[in-house]
Amino acid sequence: MTHIKYTQATWWTWAVIAVLLLWGLFTGDMRARQAALGVAAAQAAFYLIRHRGLRHFPTQLRVAYALWMAASFVPELFVLYWIQAAGTTALVLTGYCPLARLLLVFPWNREVPLTWRRLATIVFHPPIHGSVVTGLPL
Repeated sequence: MTHIKYTQATWWTWAVIAVLLLWGLFTGDMRARQAALGVAAAQAAFYLIRHRGLRHFPTQLRVAYALWMAASFVPELFVLYWIQAAGTTALVLTGYCPLARLLLVFPWNREVPLTWRRLATIVFHPPIHGSVVTGLPL
C-alpha cells in the first residue's frame, strides 16, 4: 500500500483529524469536532502563509477542507460533516482523497478541457503515489 503516506507528517495530520471527526460523529462530543476544525484551520493557515496564495493545489485543498468543515457547523448543513468524516477516513485508510478529485474539476486546476472521459478518470482512478494534479493520466 505505497499510496498511503503514513511516513509523512501530513498523513498523520489527516489521521488525527479523521479520528476527531469520527469521535465527534459517534459520541456527539462537540469538542472533538471543534478540535478537528482547529487542526484543519491551523493546517490551512500554515499552507496559506507558506505558499502565499491559493494557486498551490495542496493549499487549495486545505482551505477548501477547512471551509467545508466550518460550513458543517450550520445545523442545516450537518450532512457535510458525515461526508467529510467519510472522505477523510477514505484518505487515511486508502490514500484516495475525494476532495482533491473534486478540486481537479475546476478549470484553474486543469491544463486540459474537462470531458466525460477525463471526469471518469478523475473520479474512478485508483489512489496514486504523489499528487493527483500531476499523477492522473488526464
